[in-house]
Amino acid sequence: MNVIDTDVLVIGSGAAGLRAAVTAAVHGVEVITLNKGRAVNCTSWADRTYEITGGGGCGFAAPIIPPDGPEKYYEDLSRIAGGGNIPELTSLFAGKSTDAFFYLKDRGVRFKKTPGGNPFTVPELWHSFPRILYSEYGTGKEIIRVLKAQAISSGAKILDGFHAFRLLVRDGEIIGCLAFSKGSKKIICFRCKAIILATGGAGRVFKYSTNPVGITGDGISLASEVGAELINIDLYSDIPMSLKPVYGIGFVPHLLFAGVNASVEELLKSPEILWTYNPSKLSLKEFQSKFPKTFKKLKSMGFNLNSDTIDLHWMAHFMLGGVRINTKAETSVNGLYAAGEIAGGITGKGRLPGTGIAEGIVFGEIAGKNSSAYVKGLRYSMLDKNILENKYSITRILSQRAFQDLEQIKNLLSQLLYKALRDKMDSFIKSTAVEFTAKEKETNRLLGAEYTEFIPSQSQSKTIFELKSVLAFGKLYLKEEASLPEQA
Repeated sequence: MNVIDTDVLVIGSGAAGLRAAVTAAVHGVEVITLNKGRAVNCTSWADRTYEITGGGGCGFAAPIIPPDGPEKYYEDLSRIAGGGNIPELTSLFAGKSTDAFFYLKDRGVRFKKTPGGNPFTVPELWHSFPRILYSEYGTGKEIIRVLKAQAISSGAKILDGFHAFRLLVRDGEIIGCLAFSKGSKKIICFRCKAIILATGGAGRVFKYSTNPVGITGDGISLASEVGAELINIDLYSDIPMSLKPVYGIGFVPHLLFAGVNASVEELLKSPEILWTYNPSKLSLKEFQSKFPKTFKKLKSMGFNLNSDTIDLHWMAHFMLGGVRINTKAETSVNGLYAAGEIAGGITGKGRLPGTGIAEGIVFGEIAGKNSSAYVKGLRYSMLDKNILENKYSITRILSQRAFQDLEQIKNLLSQLLYKALRDKMDSFIKSTAVEFTAKEKETNRLLGAEYTEFIPSQSQSKTIFELKSVLAFGKLYLKEEASLPEQA
């Protein structure tokens, strides 16, 4: 078995992973970053799925313009979290998000500016102030471009095509990781003193998701196997991807995330979010101006935008829980850190739009700084190569075979998880029935329409390792689902 030594191993090369790698490297430690696929497979990059008015893709939320500030941002974050968050983490995030924005801006991320040269912000649902910043070049794509260059220049190594499938722990401390090289078809042992999990969420475990291919809950699988504490693992936000509202159905509840139970009464009474919004009343010129990427895509797919309506599925979007961390981005396992979507406790039962990439930048920096401090002075716990070779020889052999039956298991599980997510949303909708007067068949049509031609196809697992992650996350998710009290 090939063995590679490093100080800090970062698993995942999205915004959180690259920010962590840069920080650890500039603090004087050796860093290797593993990427299961390529940069385009990370959620930060995949902002082609979303569109802000004006075509900016996903946004970056930061309270940079007075009278907005960290305190007001914290209030908004806490309100939507509904008590399911860890206040210290939420406060830390609110306080550091402005610094995170200026870090990116100063290093070349091309955020949109006003005619006067100041940062351009737009309003977004549940934010008290316009605090969403974005790049017309694609916010996530821009951030990844800059951070990847920073990581390389700082001396961090980025290895594509390595699927981490097992963390190695001795006496309660991280000592390494096993990864499958898709190129060589071999298992590689990475010996290290600390690991930073930045693997993103688990959207592709579900049948329909906004996440790119490969986001299959790998980090949750890795962390749970070594006993890391998890939090809110049953909570997952989803997005109703529909361009045709059904009249009589409240707009707000259909934007609420699955599992959001807190602050519902306050939200439903809030006049500013009970507007009637009907995209069909926009002229084609207005629609093209506000949503140019969507307009171009739909037209290229052959839609007649004068008459056609487009209904899409509810899609799993963002993992609200994850691996529980503290304010140092430490997990409950010594030497194991987490940052980005996989890090739980920051958002709680709900999240504000535009916070995903920002969380990755803030806690990526924190994880990189604290992991580098942790590894200094530690010695490697040398592993016996023969023991590793014998123990994982079966896994290596299995990884090189095709498993049609395992693919069937994965597909069945994804459908089961999608049903669980949909059932949860159905239950939530019924609990707020005062806002709904539409016929039940219309609700079912909106939630369950089979328009799969508009949904990115699910990835096909080429190794047993991705299936392992899918099954592990699915088991945890459904276990938590079963333990929840039924809603009235």
